[in-house]
Amino acid sequence: MYVRQSVSIERIAGEAALLKEGPPIGTVVVTLGAEELFGEEFDTAH
Repeated sequence: MYVRQSVSIERIAGEAALLKEGPPIGTVVVTLGAEELFGEEFDTAH
């Protein structure tokens, strides 16, 4: 299960995104496959 939540990116450093706003530190977030999750949630074809 996942919960969709908006994030605001401050900057990207290498492979890390430093957030202005978002979930608490240590929260696992989707970095690959977000399109598939969106498609499942809204029943859209990709």
